[in-house]
Amino acid sequence: MFGAWQAGAWRALAPTFQPDLIVGASVGSLNGYAIASGWTGTEAITGRAQASSLYNLSYYAGSSLFGWLGGVFFVTWGWAGAAAMITVLATLAGILAALLLSGPTAHAQPGRERTLA
Repeated sequence: MFGAWQAGAWRALAPTFQPDLIVGASVGSLNGYAIASGWTGTEAITGRAQASSLYNLSYYAGSSLFGWLGGVFFVTWGWAGAAAMITVLATLAGILAALLLSGPTAHAQPGRERTLA
């Protein structure tokens, strides 16, 4: 998913308009948000409501901060600057996910079976 965001960001610099980029990025982002939001409550062992609330707070705070920062990059360096910012953020997110996520059974408690269904 992170590579798709990066490819889409750099494809936006093409000289011709490509509506599939806008539709694909929008649908992908909304689907990613819905999936992650749903997983938050199910993955939490305790404090499920708090975990979901903290996820939403982080999501919207990050959207606000990096949405504003994207505008700064766009005004300063144009579309290439915005695409570079997206590439850096997606790369950092991928690295953090690889380092911090260790799988569905990393924190399983005895007696609580984890399923993928």
